[in-house]
Amino acid sequence: MHVPKRRLLVLPSYFAVDHRARADTPVGDSWLAAVRGPDGLTVVRGVSPDAAGETDCWVGLYGDDPHSLDLPGMLAAVVGPLGSAGVPVFVASTYTSDLVLVPRERYADAEAALRAAGHEVVASGNHFIGGRASAAGQRGLAGQGQRPAERFDGEHQHIRGLG
Repeated sequence: MHVPKRRLLVLPSYFAVDHRARADTPVGDSWLAAVRGPDGLTVVRGVSPDAAGETDCWVGLYGDDPHSLDLPGMLAAVVGPLGSAGVPVFVASTYTSDLVLVPRERYADAEAALRAAGHEVVASGNHFIGGRASAAGQRGLAGQGQRPAERFDGEHQHIRGLG
């Protein structure tokens, strides 16, 4: 099977993954994704870098290569190398792409594994991992003049505003 090479944007904010056993709906407006299961509600929400010590922070990688639901292997192409590298993930999918969260403290391992698998990892110039700019963040979106949050405008408004 052909393994697709993906272009992944590092979103310019951190995320938290919360489990709420008795909640019916997410609280507030900082949430990005919510899934209700038999064991309660799981919510992915944006958090500020200042809140980093208060909660487990995750870095978001979003596929910048929209695809149809019937195209096999798109998510597996990303989570496979991360699993092989021992990097935990949390995934939320949209209709056209995937949001893959990796623990902030494992971002360097995740980036290395994804690049080794042939994926392109693109971050904004102001994205900080563990209090320092990531290597990808220092490169920025060369020639595009946009931060990832600016790219998620219009059609992708569900992500806008978390940056």
